[in-house]
Amino acid sequence: KTIFEKALQKKYIEEFYEYNPKLKPSFRELIFGLEDDKRYLDVTSPYTNRIMKPFIRRDRDTKVKKIELMNEFMTMRNEDFEPNNGSIDYFYFQPRHLKQVNQLLSNHFWSGIDVSESLIHPEHTCIVLYRKLVIGCGFITPEGYITY
Repeated sequence: KTIFEKALQKKYIEEFYEYNPKLKPSFRELIFGLEDDKRYLDVTSPYTNRIMKPFIRRDRDTKVKKIELMNEFMTMRNEDFEPNNGSIDYFYFQPRHLKQVNQLLSNHFWSGIDVSESLIHPEHTCIVLYRKLVIGCGFITPEGYITY
């Protein structure tokens, strides 16, 4: 990334945290990870000033095939193994998702993708998580164009 791209990305992140100061991670959280209670705070959109719920949807019914296969292997190996299936959560885009989303899109499309501009209008985004791993994302511009 060029210096200009890094500065622009930093600007978008700072603008998001300006509207959502409670979501900004402390130094301790940057080192040890985000506390779970911070994951479920309301998000304010810098684009419309609209207050949005912490997540869009929580899906406990859908089973991921790779996880089911892994649970089968673990059960065959250890009869006492209890599978702990997490839910699939749909969140609005936040800075904590930025690195994983950029990597996911770079792996599936082309290298150098940066979606930090979407932090300005998070109500037009959807990030899909399995536990804390990004497994999908969707972005639409405020005008209605699908970007990713």
